[in-house]
Amino acid sequence: MRNTILLILIAGAIVLFGTKMIGVDAHPEEGRQAPDLTVARNDSTLKLSDLRGRYVLVDFWSSADANSRLKSNEYNRLPISSAARLERLSINFDRSEELFNEIVNRDHLDPADQYFAGETDFDKIIRDYGITQGYNSYLIDPKGKIVAVNPDNDYISSYMNQRPALTQK
Repeated sequence: MRNTILLILIAGAIVLFGTKMIGVDAHPEEGRQAPDLTVARNDSTLKLSDLRGRYVLVDFWSSADANSRLKSNEYNRLPISSAARLERLSINFDRSEELFNEIVNRDHLDPADQYFAGETDFDKIIRDYGITQGYNSYLIDPKGKIVAVNPDNDYISSYMNQRPALTQK
C-alpha cells in the first residue's frame, strides 16, 4: 500500500514539474501574464498585446461545449457601464466558419467581438491556453496580467466599477 502511494506521488511530481519545465501550463493562472494571441477576421488581424492599456475579456467557446457557449452569451449581456471600458475577444473553436456565423446571428452576439479560430494560429492558442482541457475565459488588466479566470458578469461589473477610468492613448 505504501509503495503504491509513493509511486502515485512520484508520478504526480514528475507530471507537475515536467510540464513546468517544458513551459506547458494546464491553463494560464491569475496573476500571470496572459499569453499573447493573434486573431484574424477578413483582412485584419488583432493581437492581444495590441490591447495593452485596456481591460480585456478573452473567452473561448464552441457549439460542442454548451457551457462555454452559454458563458459567451452571458458575456454578450455585460452592462454597458462595464462594457464601455472593456475590450472583448470571443474566440470560437467550431470546425465550420459557416456554423460559427450562424450561431453569432441566432444568438444575437456582437459580431465585432467574435472571432473564428480557424483563421488564426489555432495550434498556438490551443497550446498556450490549454484549450484541449476545456474552454475558459480570462479577464486581463491593462498591463496584460490575468485578473480572473472564468469570471461571471457580476464579478466583472464589480471589478470594473472599482477601477479608475483609463486615460485614452
